[in-house]
Order: sequence, then structure tokens, then C-alpha cells
Amino acid sequence: IHEMLKTKQPNTLLTVLSAHHIPVILLKGTAFAKWLYTEEAPRLSSDLDILVRACDWDKAVTLLSRTMSRTAKPVEGVFDDLYEISFKPKEEQLGVEVDLHQHLTHPTLFDVDLEGIWSRSVPHPAYGSDLTRMMSVPDALLHQALHSFKDVEYKTYNLIDTAYLLKHESVDLDALFLSAQQQGVDVALYGLL
Repeated sequence: IHEMLKTKQPNTLLTVLSAHHIPVILLKGTAFAKWLYTEEAPRLSSDLDILVRACDWDKAVTLLSRTMSRTAKPVEGVFDDLYEISFKPKEEQLGVEVDLHQHLTHPTLFDVDLEGIWSRSVPHPAYGSDLTRMMSVPDALLHQALHSFKDVEYKTYNLIDTAYLLKHESVDLDALFLSAQQQGVDVALYGLL
């Protein structure tokens, strides 16, 4: 049931955001589920992760707030909506949590090239819309490194996702490490790879 909800819920959410002309980049399992993984061996996850541009942030928060409840942070006031807000379905609704991102991580820790990520992103092949996008493979690898580093844990799914990304597309590792170094993500990338 959980996986069925994760299929229906992004479609509904993406329809709402598209109707308001808000482009999104699907992140992590949300992006990989219908691209790197098959229905026979799906990419499981507990939530949906979506990145929106800073200029669309307030509108996206308002739209999600109409159908979902904002999840309180463990310590109120600490980094509240600095780079992400979590939403959960309202009590009467079935669904999974949505993490709405305006940045990939705490913006003062790394110099992540968000504009570059948006310009290099491509339409997600499973959704058939220019407004529903996914990162380029090199950017997805850097995000995998950031996410693992932020959690201070390299989980099995991070490593499997990374292996699938590297298998899917030949990546110029010298260019990847140069980009990582320029964004301050090199230590995280070395740890992941």
C-alpha cells in the first residue's frame, strides 16, 4: 500500500504544482524509482523529496499546506525552513511525507551551484513534462554525497543508488571531482566513492 501511495501521491502533487507553473526537480528515491529501478525491484523510500526554486518557494509551501500538514521540527526555531520543510498527510488522508526543498543542504555549509543544477537538469522520463525534472547524473552523484555526509552515514540505499548512477552513465570523474572541489563537496564525494 505504501508503494502504491508513493506512485499516486507524486502524480497528484506534480499536477498541482504544474498547474501553477512551478518546476520541480525530483530528488533521491523519488527521482530514481521510475528511472534507475524497475517495478519488479523498486527503489523503496519513506518519503518524497522535491526541490523547487527559491522564487517558487512561498507558492509551493502554500499549495502543499492546503492538502498537507507541516511537520514540526524536533527543536522549534532551529533552521526552520532554511532549506527544507516536511509535510505529512492530514489525519483523514493516506499518503507519505513530502520533503519540500529550496536547497539541497544547509546553504552555509557548502557552495552548491543550484542554478547550475537547474540548468543541467533534464525532464524526468517517467512524467512527460518539462516541469518535472531530475538532476544530471554528475549532480545526482554530488547530491548523494551531500546527503550521506549530512546524515554522517552511508546507508545501503545510498551506495546502491550511487552504483546504479555510475552504471547508467559514463561519468568524467576528473570533472566530477573538480566540480565537487569548487562547491566544497569533495570530502563528502571522496567518502561516498
